[in-house]
Amino acid sequence: MRHRKILLHICSYYIGNKLYSSLFQQLEQSFDQFVYIPVKNSRFEGVNQFDSNRTRLYYDACLKSHHRYLYGIKIKMQAKRIEEVFHRELMKIDLIHAHTLFSDGGSAYLLSIKYNIPYVLSVRATDINLFYKYALHYRKLAHRILIKAEKIIFISHAYCNYFLRILPLNIRTIICDKCIIIPNGISDIFFDRVHTHRNLKCIELITVASLNKNKNVSMLIDVVAMLKNRNASVSLKIVGHGPQLQQLQRRVENKGLNNNITFLGYASPHVLKTYLDASNLFVLVSLKETFGIAYIEAIARGLPIIYTENQGVDGYFEQGYVGFSVRPDRPNEICQAIEKVIDNYERISDQCFAVASLFSWARIGAVYTNLYSNSMESVADD
Repeated sequence: MRHRKILLHICSYYIGNKLYSSLFQQLEQSFDQFVYIPVKNSRFEGVNQFDSNRTRLYYDACLKSHHRYLYGIKIKMQAKRIEEVFHRELMKIDLIHAHTLFSDGGSAYLLSIKYNIPYVLSVRATDINLFYKYALHYRKLAHRILIKAEKIIFISHAYCNYFLRILPLNIRTIICDKCIIIPNGISDIFFDRVHTHRNLKCIELITVASLNKNKNVSMLIDVVAMLKNRNASVSLKIVGHGPQLQQLQRRVENKGLNNNITFLGYASPHVLKTYLDASNLFVLVSLKETFGIAYIEAIARGLPIIYTENQGVDGYFEQGYVGFSVRPDRPNEICQAIEKVIDNYERISDQCFAVASLFSWARIGAVYTNLYSNSMESVADD
């Protein structure tokens, strides 16, 4: 008798982010897994590979340039390839997880119809901001994919709420109760809880971001200037690369902030941890933010955070619990939030430590395990 359930993951973005391999390694404690990874070129085969007796990764160099425009052909091709690759195992699969609505969900939908395999669905920012927004002729299919899914997963409250708002009312009504929020996890190296003595006589800010317009780092430079003009002792570490680097460096120089602001470039997780421990407040006020893993890495080190209202991690915490949400175009509001954190620092820092474990991969894996098991049981009951 077979005891362990079998999952099929359809994961178009596997090679682009190590979070998937972290999740799948956690899940194999409870499930056997097949992972189908469509790629454009065979040189991507083996990216984020890990050794396992419980998880089989299959990289399929099947994507062509025309698939970007011929979505219907793409999802049919992927479904057919999955049938060919896993033909012996397909009837044993208990649940499919499509890790995107469009690229993966379409193929899961076709397989579900043909083989009566239930699926759960993740909706990414690209699904919302690109495919659903511009591929109007595929919206009806997207609605059918959403309706047939057992559960629909978002990584943030902000994007879930936004997506539900732009759906037709009849579709929103059908799927609303199936939508759940599951965040991304962070590396275990951020969880060795060590209370670092932090000198609150100086406001030691840190941000971690790609240096582009959306991340709004120029606003942080203005905030530092404003705090300095209020006679505050303030510094800012900027961790990251990006196209705006030279522009931001000129802005720092023009404002006379070379002694206050340091550009540190890319940092590995181990180095980043040391930067966080040498700071006392994390601030990132992106114009748009899907989730923002850097916020969670910061709170795991006990750093309060300043984050964008109605974006990213907003909705996970009550205002003032791990920091404050702000409007990203209001420097005075950001300064006030920073000052409120400093006034309540010990309490907020302790609360950061208290909630950080919710974002460990062990915790996230347990949430997914429960989700998958409940979805399988729900179908069995039907």
